[in-house]
Amino acid sequence: MVGNNILLLPGGKSIENSIRDFLLSDSQNVKEYYSNMICLSQGITKIHFMQEDLSTFYNRGQKRDKLKAWFNAYLSIFEETQLFNYWSKEHAEEIESFITNFKNNLVTISEQLYIP
Repeated sequence: MVGNNILLLPGGKSIENSIRDFLLSDSQNVKEYYSNMICLSQGITKIHFMQEDLSTFYNRGQKRDKLKAWFNAYLSIFEETQLFNYWSKEHAEEIESFITNFKNNLVTISEQLYIP
């Protein structure tokens, strides 16, 4: 192992928790998300997510396990509705910082390992 080159994903939360918080927020980006045609045609609304019981996805274990099961159940819908584009607008600064740190660490590691 070379040095301490560990990066955390942007936001300080799991992606599942971050996405759920985003969907339950009142931000302009989430309002735009819910107004896109695919969401409207599929009945994807904030109320739907607010009323959802996470234990219907995974009835035992930690909240993190339930969030993972919830996220995986919706992943294809999130991809189809391009949720991650709306989420990334909300977290643009954190994402840019992550990418910069990732590139810097990659350069450092490749120099240490003599990789061109």
